Amino acid sequence: MQELPAEILFMIFSHFSDLYSDLISCAQVNRVWHAVVIKFYLWHTARFYSFSTFMHFRDVLARIKWNKRQRARNNWRRIVMQSVNGNSKVNIDATRANEMESEDDDSQWTFDGCNPTSFHSTFPYGACVKVLDLSNLQSKNKLTDYMLDSLFESLPNLIELDLYNCYTVTDKLIKRLPSRCSKLRVLNVCGCSNLSRKCIKYISRILYLERLNIGLCPLMWVEKLSIEFDYHWSELVMFELKNSPFAREKDVLNIVIHSPKLKEVVLTMDISGISLAREIKRAAPQVNVVLRR
Repeated sequence: MQELPAEILFMIFSHFSDLYSDLISCAQVNRVWHAVVIKFYLWHTARFYSFSTFMHFRDVLARIKWNKRQRARNNWRRIVMQSVNGNSKVNIDATRANEMESEDDDSQWTFDGCNPTSFHSTFPYGACVKVLDLSNLQSKNKLTDYMLDSLFESLPNLIELDLYNCYTVTDKLIKRLPSRCSKLRVLNVCGCSNLSRKCIKYISRILYLERLNIGLCPLMWVEKLSIEFDYHWSELVMFELKNSPFAREKDVLNIVIHSPKLKEVVLTMDISGISLAREIKRAAPQVNVVLRR
C-alpha cells in the first residue's frame, strides 16, 4: 500500500472524506498516507466559526515557524560547539551562536492559544491550506490587520479567501495580500466596509485572480477609480458587485472593459443595478450579467 501513487490514494480516501476520525487514523499509518491526507483533506480547507478555534489555528502555524527557527539555531550552535578547538575564529563563531540564542529568545513570540511546550512539529501545515473561509466567524470585531497578515505569511499556497463581513479589515492588509498570497484566485471582501478605493489598486496586483466580490464596500466608490491599473485584470472571470448603490457606471465599466476573460458580472436587482447591466451589455456584449436580489 505504501507504493501506491498519491493519485490512487486520493481516490481511495475520497470515499470517506467526511469521516475525519478515519482520515486521522489513515494519516498515522505512514509518511506517504500522512502527506496525502494532510494535503488534500484535513488541511485543505480551513473554515472557522469560533474565534478561539481560529486563534488556536493561527498560534499553531506561528509555533511551527518558531520551531523551525529554534531547530535551525540549535543545529548551528551544536555544530559550532563541536568544532571548538581553541581556534580564535571558531571561538568567535561560538560567541555569535550565544548571541543568536539571546536575540531569539521566547519573549519575542506570543502564543494565545497554543502551549509552547506541547507542540514541536516543523511540518509546513500552512502550505497545505488552499481555502480560508472566515465568512461565518464569530466575534469579527476582534480581527486585526496584523493578526491576519501574520497568518497569511504561513499560507503561501492559498487559492481562495473569504473575508465576508470582516469589517475591521483595512487597506493595509489588502496592500500586503498580493505578496503574501500570490497564488490567490478567489477573493471575497463583500461587507469589508473600511476598504477604500485604494484597495482596488492593491487587488489588481493579484496576478491570477479569477473571481472577485467587492459588494457592500461604500468607501470604495467615493472617488473615481484611476485608469493606471485597469490593464491588470487579465485573469478575471467573475465579478460580483451587489448592494453597491454608490458605484459609478464609468468606474465599473473600466473594470469590465479591461478584463478580457470576464464572463459573468453579478449585480443587485434594483434601479441602479438594472441601469448598470444595460451599460455593461452595450460595452461588453459577451459578458453575462446576472441580477440577484
